[in-house]
Amino acid sequence: MKVALTIHRIQKDNIIDYEDISTSLFSFLINRIKKSCIAFGEQNNLNQDVSWVLTFDDGFSSDYEIALPLLMEKEMQALFFIVPSYVGRPNYLTWKQIKSLSDNGMEIGSHSLNHVDMVSVSKLQRMSELNDSRKIIEDQISKSIRSFSFPFGQFNNEVIKDVFDSGYEYCFTSKPGNFNSEDKIIPRISLNGTMTSKKVNRIINNCEKNKIVGELAYNLKSSLKKVFGMRVYWILRKLIIQPYY
Repeated sequence: MKVALTIHRIQKDNIIDYEDISTSLFSFLINRIKKSCIAFGEQNNLNQDVSWVLTFDDGFSSDYEIALPLLMEKEMQALFFIVPSYVGRPNYLTWKQIKSLSDNGMEIGSHSLNHVDMVSVSKLQRMSELNDSRKIIEDQISKSIRSFSFPFGQFNNEVIKDVFDSGYEYCFTSKPGNFNSEDKIIPRISLNGTMTSKKVNRIINNCEKNKIVGELAYNLKSSLKKVFGMRVYWILRKLIIQPYY
């Protein structure tokens, strides 16, 4: 069994956003899973119950400044999903840094061109988000892009079909679960600023139990998004969740 984890921004000091995690928590994580962490797509021939795949969304500069040195130190690989329109902005990766990630053995994927809700946009815009983002990244790193992750975790069957029709081999969701080597739609467990090392350790030790809890949280978030819309959802999350960490 394989389990993919989602990380957004790593912060050296104070946690700013809900999806941030601390450097200390990231260090704890990779030290805990290093022997069972595999590159995505790698066949699992390891003598263990669970193999872990690390993924990063959005293309924050911490991917290069914090994550890469620690991953290389542990001889680990990860998959980084990039939003081309974010590249070069403050606190985001540059193309030179993205190329360095790739040259150092990290896999690069697409997280759309403009980080839009792929369910809400027209099919024409959706295909542009899929095709243009992949071409731009491929031109910059001179490697094929195989994987796509959904911005905001928003997807449906039509969007999934468009992803594969666009030539991607895999799509990554934000719905928790596990997968095997034959799967093309990859669930992920997201880490966030409310989690402690004890919580992360529980996820690692008992991913099946936490999968149920994660699915409940995912369904609640999905319902909030549908009822209130994305803009109100983000306001509610900041007001309700962020004050408690």
